[in-house]
Amino acid sequence: MNPMIYAWMFWIIGNTMSTIFGAYLVKKYRNTYGLPTLIVLYSIYSVGANILASRITIYNIIIPFVVSGGTLIFPFVSQLDDMINEVYGRRRAYIAISVALISNILMATFILADAVLPVPAWEVEANKYWIQFMVTAPRVMLASYIAFAVDELWNATIFAKLKKQAYKTEEDWKSNRKIIALVLTRVTTSDASTMVIDSIVFYPIAFIGILPYNVVINMIWMGALMKLLLAIFNSPWYIIYRMLIKNVKREF
Repeated sequence: MNPMIYAWMFWIIGNTMSTIFGAYLVKKYRNTYGLPTLIVLYSIYSVGANILASRITIYNIIIPFVVSGGTLIFPFVSQLDDMINEVYGRRRAYIAISVALISNILMATFILADAVLPVPAWEVEANKYWIQFMVTAPRVMLASYIAFAVDELWNATIFAKLKKQAYKTEEDWKSNRKIIALVLTRVTTSDASTMVIDSIVFYPIAFIGILPYNVVINMIWMGALMKLLLAIFNSPWYIIYRMLIKNVKREF
């Protein structure tokens, strides 16, 4: 079976579980479990994307894309931030970004702390492969964190402005027409710009001087294009989330 089929299966299952579970808790426990759950999911996805960032992967989506491994799940990272912003407002979206960034730094600290310790003789060969993948070059790690902070703050700010323009009254966030309009506007503005910014910031910092310039340039446009396509593919899940929580109170 084509490996991309398995990748799509995991992607669909992960997005569906996060969307339905998040929407359920936001709707039923808006003021208690909803926000913490979305922040936890957001942090998990962002940590996963950064762990996979050092692996260069080929994704066959319409055309072969040679990009970092985290590209497949990164668009849903931004979508989870929008899910928080949608209900709890920009300030709490900024808090979620801070928590996710701290989670990534702690994850890197734990890995580095373990990596300096010796292993038994029978684990020496296996440890080489573990080190090669898990102990990311410092500049790749730095590139991931800088790109994450820049593009997620940008995304949260732009989305909050779009939401404020779209929702003039309480009836607006309950309107199916307004829901579709905001999702389409989001994809063509905040999503598109966020995916481009992430690629422009991450790939040069991470790989210039390590990989040939033409490879880095190709990875920038391939990464931006693939993330934008995935952001479009993610839109049905955001529409589902919005439909499920349309009667939940919004903060701005």
